[in-house]
Amino acid sequence: MSATLRSWLVSLLWTVLIVVLSVAYVDRPVADLFLSHPRSVPSLLATQGTILIFLAVVPLGLFCLLYFAISHATGKALPAWMDTPVLCSFASTLAIAGERVLKFLFGRYTTTAYTSLGTYGFLPLQGAQKYSTDSFPSGTAIVAASIAMVLWTTRPRLRIPTAAITVLLCALLVVNLEHWLGDVVAGAYVGALLGWAAVHIALGMGERHPGRSAH
Repeated sequence: MSATLRSWLVSLLWTVLIVVLSVAYVDRPVADLFLSHPRSVPSLLATQGTILIFLAVVPLGLFCLLYFAISHATGKALPAWMDTPVLCSFASTLAIAGERVLKFLFGRYTTTAYTSLGTYGFLPLQGAQKYSTDSFPSGTAIVAASIAMVLWTTRPRLRIPTAAITVLLCALLVVNLEHWLGDVVAGAYVGALLGWAAVHIALGMGERHPGRSAH
C-alpha cells in the first residue's frame, strides 16, 4: 500500500470517528447554541458563499469544460492558463455528482427539520425524497474542498488563502444552521478526496496521451 493511499485511509478513519461523535454528541448542542444567538452577518456571508459556488463557480466550470472539449475537438492547444480552471471544473463536477449520490444514500434530516419540527436522524436511501433529508454531506463543503484541493496541488502560493476561505465558508455553514457540523466535516473530506482524484486522473491521462495538448 502506498503512503498516499495509507494517508487517505487514515484520514477517512479520523473523519468517520469525528462525524460519528459529532452526530451523537455535538451537532444538536451546536445547533441549539447558534439558534439562540443572532447571526445576521454570518448568515449573509454563508448564503453569499453558497450562491457563489452554485451560481457562479459551477456555471463557470461547465464553460471551462466545454471550452476544453471544443479546443480538443478542433485540434487547438489549450492555453496554459486554462489548465487550473479546467481541473477545478472537473473536480467540481465530480463533487456535485458525489454529493447527490451520498445525500441519497444517507438521507439525513436538515437543521431546518430539527429546529422547526424537532426531527433528527437519518433515512437511508431516501435522501432528497422525503422532507428535508438532503443534509449529509454538505454539498457546499464538497465543492469548496474539491476546488481547494486542486489549487493546493497545482498552485502552492494559493494554499493558505484557499484553505482559509474554505475553512471560513464551512464554519459559516454551521454558524448559520445551514448544515450540521458532521455534514461539513464529511463534505470537506469527500471534496478533498475528489479534488485530489481529479488532479491525478488528469495527470494520468496526460502521461498516457502526451501529444494531446500539442495539436
